[in-house]
Amino acid sequence: RRAACPPAAHLFMAGSLSGTPGKVAKILLGSSERHRLATSDYLASLLDGTTEINRVGKGLLPEDMAEIAQYVSTHPRVERMFLSGNNLGLPGARQLAALLADAALRLLRLDLRHNNLGNEGCVALAEALCDNKTLQRIDLSANGISAAAASAIALAIGRSDSLQRLD
Repeated sequence: RRAACPPAAHLFMAGSLSGTPGKVAKILLGSSERHRLATSDYLASLLDGTTEINRVGKGLLPEDMAEIAQYVSTHPRVERMFLSGNNLGLPGARQLAALLADAALRLLRLDLRHNNLGNEGCVALAEALCDNKTLQRIDLSANGISAAAASAIALAIGRSDSLQRLD
């Protein structure tokens, strides 16, 4: 009996994550994969196997983070999230901090550059890392952090068992 092969496909997204504009624009299926599963089963397997979310510069707002957090908490294979260049602000940072506290989370890398997180948002994320057991790299650069907040972030991150790199 052959071991199951991971689906060979590329999904191209159009629009935002929430609402009507957010939709799959195109799916390219590998020819050998196309014929082994029913289309609905195949598409479900693609989503269940997701390991990366990349929404760089897509105009995400804090309210979009609720949908992203729900997806990540129900899809434990997600290991990398690239969310730089959006406008998540303090509300988005708080939602991400709550997500980082989820014991089932398997996230290894989180990129939050240029998101208007500010001092309070970056400190909230850093404090959440104290309990997180998986995150190895986080990028909080270009979020308007003051020297005082940088000290608080350094203290909080110093208590993380898994973090290897902070940008």
